[in-house]
Amino acid sequence: MTEQKNPWQTLSKKAHYDNPWIKVEEHQVINPSGKPGIYGKVSFKNRAVGIIPVDRDGNIRLVGQFRYTLNQYSWEIPEGGSPPGEDLLESAKRELREETGLTANKWSELMRLHLSNSVSDEEAIIFLAEDLTEGKAMPEDTEDLVVRNIPFSEAVRMVMDGEITDSMSVAGILKAACLKLVKRHIDIVYQDDYIVIVNKPAGLLVHRTDISNDREFLLQYVRDQIKQTVHPVHRLDRPTSGLVIFALNREMLTMFTKIFTEHQVEKSYIAIVRGYVKEHEIIDYPLKNNVHGGSGALQEAVTEYHKLAEVELPFAVGRYTTARYSLVKISLKTGRTHQIRRHFAHIRHPLIGDTMHGDGEHNRFFREHFACHRLLLMANELLFTHPVTEKSIELTVPLDDDFQQLLNAMGMKMR
Repeated sequence: MTEQKNPWQTLSKKAHYDNPWIKVEEHQVINPSGKPGIYGKVSFKNRAVGIIPVDRDGNIRLVGQFRYTLNQYSWEIPEGGSPPGEDLLESAKRELREETGLTANKWSELMRLHLSNSVSDEEAIIFLAEDLTEGKAMPEDTEDLVVRNIPFSEAVRMVMDGEITDSMSVAGILKAACLKLVKRHIDIVYQDDYIVIVNKPAGLLVHRTDISNDREFLLQYVRDQIKQTVHPVHRLDRPTSGLVIFALNREMLTMFTKIFTEHQVEKSYIAIVRGYVKEHEIIDYPLKNNVHGGSGALQEAVTEYHKLAEVELPFAVGRYTTARYSLVKISLKTGRTHQIRRHFAHIRHPLIGDTMHGDGEHNRFFREHFACHRLLLMANELLFTHPVTEKSIELTVPLDDDFQQLLNAMGMKMR
């Protein structure tokens, strides 16, 4: 672009406020119209650094804190100040380590921007940090931080929905999205010439639907990762994580759909529910087929569960002075839409994080106290006889990291 001549003329400067971080000056000027005027300028002593830390699963870390100047809570990428004379990258590494405990082996500069160029000279530099290693966070005494690990697509959604308003976070997340810098890796648990079984992250639809505006799906990630067309044999709800089977051709799709329809596949789930449940129960309660525009006819629905653990927390949630929760292992005898969520709501022990059939007060408690924003339901076991090879396939995946970390924070241990 052509360089433009500065149309402003500075006559004098007077400092009105000065502290270790900023200086506020009043400038007497001749403005571009040729008339005298004043201009207030805020000079920042540090440059701002921001970091988008990306793990191998395509998740990033956000930091939550109450911002005094805004008088409201804010979700942001890790950020901080780089003092004069300090290398920008070293500043970014320090801020990432202090706020999240993370270190990164791969760093790249993503962008530079001016944050409020009508009144200040503040410059920001945003880095992309990859190949992460976990560690212990060391925030400053004045910082009361909450760290969330979320899919990058969820961060983009938060920006677009106005849940993230910090300018550095908005700019960095959107640029990384436009450049498609964040790749999501899907864990493949089993693969042969006929099927591939993957561990679906929470918050991701299995495939495109007419009732969703989502742009990212498990199907496309698996297809791109194995470079082969795949067909979902069954599905999990968007907020549910766990094992999903894809057929590698239409013939296999028909064959595997048949064994699902004939209930020859055993599926087990892990969930956290409100309250203390029985040690064992079979919920035999027909459900109406009225989800997503169904006919409304009653369908047989049977769910079995065993209690694995329980805990009582010293927090008043709702009308009680303490909060009780159970960890359960669930087996489906039928496969109705939202069957687990609807059945546990029916017995008055809704799943935590269920925004459709659950308890809003307990969901809010988990968001605010544990920074848990997901449905606590995972399909962690599959057992079936392979219809082609006739081998017995038995698969178990460990709990998601955030699920396990939550159990640890609650003090809940499996029997």
